[in-house]
Amino acid sequence: MPEGVTSWGVDVASDTVTVTVADRNQAAARAFLAAAARHGGSAVRVVEDKDVLEAQATVYPGSRMNLNNDPNSWCSVGFGARDSQGRQHLVSAGHCVAGGPGLYLDGDRFAVGERSRHREGYDSVDMGTARVDSGDAIATSVGTWGNGGPVAVKGSQRAPRGATVCKSGATTGWTCGEVSSYNVSVTYTNRRTGVRTLVTGLGSSSVCTEGGDSGGAYIAGNQGQGMTSGGPTDQQCNGVYGSGSSYFQPLDDTLRYYGLTLNTQ
Repeated sequence: MPEGVTSWGVDVASDTVTVTVADRNQAAARAFLAAAARHGGSAVRVVEDKDVLEAQATVYPGSRMNLNNDPNSWCSVGFGARDSQGRQHLVSAGHCVAGGPGLYLDGDRFAVGERSRHREGYDSVDMGTARVDSGDAIATSVGTWGNGGPVAVKGSQRAPRGATVCKSGATTGWTCGEVSSYNVSVTYTNRRTGVRTLVTGLGSSSVCTEGGDSGGAYIAGNQGQGMTSGGPTDQQCNGVYGSGSSYFQPLDDTLRYYGLTLNTQ
C-alpha cells in the first residue's frame, strides 16, 4: 500500500472504487490517486481519513502467546475478563505475566502483563492479569486444537473433585483428566538456576501438561476452572486422555482477588 493511502476497495453494487487516504500530499499517495483517476475516472471516489489502522485480533484461550515476541519464550492464553470500568483483561498464571511482558500472537501484540502475585524464589500465588490492547479481545470459547469445535465459556463455577476437566495449551493442545484436589501447595524448581518457589492455593489434576502450556485454560463442561501453573519436569503427554498430572491456578479465586467479571457467552 503506498504511503499516505490506508485502504482501497471495490463496491460491486455501485461499480465504484473507494480509496481512503490519510495524507494526499504524500508523493506515493499522489501518484496512486493520479493512476486511479486515469484508469477509473469518475468511478473512483477518494475519502480522507487520518485514523491510523492496526490489526485487531480475537484470541482464543489455549493459543500460544510469545513473551516479548520471543519465539523461544511462550505461555498459553487464559480467560478474558472485565473490570468495573469495562476495561478488558487476560486472566493468566502469574509467572507468565510477571515483569509486564508484551504478549504476542503471530507477531502482533494483543496484551501486556500488568499484575502478578508470583515472584520466583519467594512464597507466591500463581495468579496474574494482562491488559488487553484496544481493539483486541479474548474469545469467550476455548479452542480444542481440532478435537471438536471451541467450547463456550458460560461461567466459573468450581468443579468438584473427580470431575472431568480439559485443558487447552500451546504445547500439548487439548488434554483431559480429572480434578484431584484444591488448596494444594507446590514447590517449583527452576531447572536452569535451581531457584525454588513455593506456590500455594493451587488445584491439582490428572491432566497432562508440558512446558509452554502455562497460563492455558482449564474448563469442565462449560465452566472455566483455571490456568495451567505447572507439572512434573520432563513429563511427556500422549493424546487427549494420556496419563499425567498438573497444577492449575483456580479461575474463581483469581477473578475474586482482582475484582473481575469473567467474559461469557
